Amino acid sequence: GVFVGTDDNEEGIYSGGAFSMRDCKIMKVRTGIEFGDNAYMCMFDNCIISYAESYAINASFSHGSKNTAELISFNRCRFFNNNGTILYSNQASGAMTLVFNDCSFDYSQYAVNINGTGDVYRGLRVIFNNCHFETNTTVTPNEYISVSNGCEAIFNNCLFSLVGDWGGRNFVEN
Repeated sequence: GVFVGTDDNEEGIYSGGAFSMRDCKIMKVRTGIEFGDNAYMCMFDNCIISYAESYAINASFSHGSKNTAELISFNRCRFFNNNGTILYSNQASGAMTLVFNDCSFDYSQYAVNINGTGDVYRGLRVIFNNCHFETNTTVTPNEYISVSNGCEAIFNNCLFSLVGDWGGRNFVEN
């Protein structure tokens, strides 16, 4: 997969900032994209992440969470057939924002699992604009999208096509 940021806390190293990736495919890896320290103002445009074993995106910022997650955006990206969770974050701290615009999340076991520190002012904020979610999984809607402990997920004009055990219900969340 792709690691964005630095894996140490050495002062003056900001190699993950203002990073852009366009028109790429990340397939058949353990984790598609993982963020570390100094990952900020990153943009992914028209990328495909599929068949990841664990996570398509690991936004746990597990390397100390220093100088991270100021406006990381995914535009017109497709996430499909991932064996685990598309977006995963645990123990996130700091004012962090991830934005997904016009993205498709298809046929993965779980779509979103973000679990913060419990401090509402320091949790991860994820914004989904005009996104499409489709699954045939047997997990419940609360398991498919799980947000807790000070994190926030905002869905603007998103379509959810929940097939499988949910009876093929479609709805739009505003």
